[in-house]
Amino acid sequence: MLTKPIHLSLAVVGLLSILGLNIAGTQGTNTYSISPAEFNPIMSDCYYEISGASLFEGEAPVGLDPCDLFQVGIHLPDGVMITKITLYFRDDSYNSLPVYLKRNNFNLSSTTIATISTTGTQLDPSSTSINTSIIIDNSAYSYYFYVDFWSHHSEVLGITLETSYPTFLSVIKR
Repeated sequence: MLTKPIHLSLAVVGLLSILGLNIAGTQGTNTYSISPAEFNPIMSDCYYEISGASLFEGEAPVGLDPCDLFQVGIHLPDGVMITKITLYFRDDSYNSLPVYLKRNNFNLSSTTIATISTTGTQLDPSSTSINTSIIIDNSAYSYYFYVDFWSHHSEVLGITLETSYPTFLSVIKR
C-alpha cells in the first residue's frame, strides 16, 4: 500500500480513480487581491476618478456623463474554490454599493454567481465579506467582477478572494 504523499495533477487524479485507487488530499489556501486600478469602465466616453488606492464615480464636469459601471476580469487556476470574498470600501451614501461576481459561458451570456454590497453611511474605510463555495471551471467560463456605482459618494478600495485548492494527494490502494 502506498501512503507516501506524491504530487499529482487533477488529470492524473481522474485516471487513478478509474484504476480503482482512492485519492485522499489536503487543502491549501491562497489569497488573491484586486486593486482598484485594475477596474475598467464599461463605457468609453464617461468620467471617473481612479488612483492606486480607490475607484469612484466622481463628479463629472459639464458635458460628460459619469461612469457608473466598471468591470475587472479575474484569472484563477482551474479547480480552485473561492471560499470568501471581501470588499474593502468607503461609502458615504444612503444607497448600497453592489459588487457582482459574474461568469460568462463564452456565448455572451453572463450569470451572477455572488453578490456583495455595502450598507451605505460608512465614511471611514470599511469591509464586508461573504462566504462562498464557487469552484473555478476555466474550460466552460470566464469570470469577472462588475461594480454598479449608485452614488459618487462610494469608493471601492479593493477586493480579496480567499481560495482553497489541493496541495498534495496520497494514493491508497483499495
